[in-house]
Amino acid sequence: MSTSVFRGDYQAIDELYTTLQTLSISGDAMQKPAAQELLPLLKQASVLATRYDAVIANPPYIGYRYLNQDVKGYLDVHYKIGSKDLYAAFIIANLKLVKENCFSSFMTPMVWMFIDSFSSLRKFLCLNNTITSLIQLEYNASGSVRVPLCTFTVKKGLVHKSHQGTFIRLTDFPGDEMQPIKVIEAIKKRSCGWLYEAKPASFDNIDGTPISYWLGENDLSVVRSLPKMSTFANAKQGLSTGDTNRFLRFWFEVSLDNVAFGCRNSEEFILSGRKWCTYNKGGAFRKWYGNVDYVVNWENSGAELEAFKPKSVIRSKSYYFKESISWSDVTSSITSFRSYPNGFIFDTVGHSAFFSNQETSYKALGFCNSQYIKRLIPAINPTLHFSGGYFLKLPFINNATTQDVDIIKKLIEIHAYDWSSVETSFDFKNSFLCCLPVVHGKDKLQDKVQCYYEHNVDLISKVQSLENDLQLYYSKHLGVEYVEVPINEVTLTCNPHYRYGGNLTYEERDARLQCDTICELISYAIGCMMGRYSLDREGLVYAHTGNEGFKALVEEGAYASFAADEDGILPLTADNWFPDDVAARFEQFVRTVWGAETLEENLQFIADSLCLAAIKPAKKGGETARETLRRYLSTQFFKDHMKTYKKRPIYWLFSSGKEKAFECLVYLHRYNETTLPRMRTEYVAPLLGQMAGRIERLRLQQTEASTSDAKRIGKEIDSLTKQLSELRAFDDQLKHHADMRITLDLDDGVKVNYGKFGTLLSDVKAITGDKGE
Repeated sequence: MSTSVFRGDYQAIDELYTTLQTLSISGDAMQKPAAQELLPLLKQASVLATRYDAVIANPPYIGYRYLNQDVKGYLDVHYKIGSKDLYAAFIIANLKLVKENCFSSFMTPMVWMFIDSFSSLRKFLCLNNTITSLIQLEYNASGSVRVPLCTFTVKKGLVHKSHQGTFIRLTDFPGDEMQPIKVIEAIKKRSCGWLYEAKPASFDNIDGTPISYWLGENDLSVVRSLPKMSTFANAKQGLSTGDTNRFLRFWFEVSLDNVAFGCRNSEEFILSGRKWCTYNKGGAFRKWYGNVDYVVNWENSGAELEAFKPKSVIRSKSYYFKESISWSDVTSSITSFRSYPNGFIFDTVGHSAFFSNQETSYKALGFCNSQYIKRLIPAINPTLHFSGGYFLKLPFINNATTQDVDIIKKLIEIHAYDWSSVETSFDFKNSFLCCLPVVHGKDKLQDKVQCYYEHNVDLISKVQSLENDLQLYYSKHLGVEYVEVPINEVTLTCNPHYRYGGNLTYEERDARLQCDTICELISYAIGCMMGRYSLDREGLVYAHTGNEGFKALVEEGAYASFAADEDGILPLTADNWFPDDVAARFEQFVRTVWGAETLEENLQFIADSLCLAAIKPAKKGGETARETLRRYLSTQFFKDHMKTYKKRPIYWLFSSGKEKAFECLVYLHRYNETTLPRMRTEYVAPLLGQMAGRIERLRLQQTEASTSDAKRIGKEIDSLTKQLSELRAFDDQLKHHADMRITLDLDDGVKVNYGKFGTLLSDVKAITGDKGE
């Protein structure tokens, strides 16, 4: 078809058709057959050239790179601004099929609304035509197809730059069944909160003309008025190791003696003589400070990584160890920005921005964590990836007051304090429950927990208030809408609304928090038993290697108030076989911290708290508080420990098998060649004798018991016999591995070292990825 047809010369086609009809009847001998042959073609051309009042389409979509060369060439010539995908070309073609001021409606993938490659198409639709309505569907709204879609209507020609279209945003309503319901709700109640009115022509205020309908007109004008972040910052992508299992560790896996913290530059790291450097690997949604879990092998300035090229890619090396603002490359919710002090190397997914001075860095951090930027980011980049290039496109207000900078510093400080409150932080000091002062004579654990909650509520309220003060400043200064920070976006670990999400009732949230608080206390107590922590000292006391230097700590009184276990082996059994097992020692810990007078009440509170969420069934008939605690320790503690330490446990569970005849915890950092032999002689061998003796005593009791009692005793004998058989098999394996005199190299990490013990350890597959030896 000729270009003139696409220009709309369908009147000329009709005139030619009438002329040919006449010639087909009254023409001469040459005109008649020619006219008769051309008439069907002209009729088809007339249909194709017709202009309609409305066109509705669900066009095919194929990305440019998947098209054959003929189609690519055709699109490049005739549909240049719609050449990036076949559906974009159809949008332009369909607009040609409608009359001026008439409508075309489409259902298409939604990526054209935002990404750079469709910017010309967006300008064409917003500045040369008029988007009258659009519905942005939720990502999974198309059922099994799983293509993020939108549906929209375009009026041909620009009505007026002040024209407002109607937009419905369904991204917060998962599931295809919810989409029509929420559309009808929005139509009936325009103030529902997910219906917006916006001027499509104003979208051009943001580079690339993203369809940013949820932004107010002031929001959009601010983008034009402010300088870009690129004026003040360098945004860099960092190191790609090429093999995380080889080069990265959680900091708690390796010896603390071999990690360098806070180095200001490469020279300081080299002088430290350490192998591991703290590493920024992005992480979950958290603002201001946090997500500092990893270390990277940077020995000899990354010599091993250099040798691993081209699989490893060492980018932006001159920026390593510098202070930065950082954010995660991939986020499933809100992009959050954090301050990283000196001492970190950053990852390819831990994007980082660097500023000429600290004050500008603070101002940028505050603005990036504002509700305004939260609204703006989906317009600049709606995908799950937020790279440095997108960061540099953000606007930046660089005239915050000293007071506002002080607020930002305070928010960083509070979030660092909060991050250090969990034992997986290398700045962890101790359990707050064990160090909180007595308040008005309250010395019961339940009272301490209540004081702890009140402290946290005050802290959460303070952070929310500080963040809202910042929002108010930005709102007044920029003339944009003031939006308070939601409670679930106060990213403190102590905030249950952030920690557990919004799908729980207040009662469920409080129950989980109380249960988790007690589980964390138990974990800390076990750390004190192992010598990792001490009631007499803050922070890590022993996290080195091979038990070296531990005796010296004991001799200097590091564990005076509550003695650390002599060998770092803690029996963890369902029955009370050992006087110094974990359950007995935990009772001693509670007595030491809160006194003997309230021991029973405190144990009951602990048991009741565990029953809120930690163990199932929550209650067993006639079970005492001590029995509940022992059941948690035997069945659930290691699962919680695995979750807390992200499948890289520091307390290893040696287990005889499913009968649980014998289990014990061994502290990774205190393990040495004597651990397994001592486990045999101090625990397994005595337990074999105790079990055999109990079976004999039960058999004697059974001969003299009534029928019902004899039956009960018989079941107990059967259970013990199975356990004894399992324990003997375990002892054989233990002897075999003890004779091997296995050593650990902590630099190899938990995944490698845990696999050295075959089936002696629990959950081998979950940790190492295989079934063990």
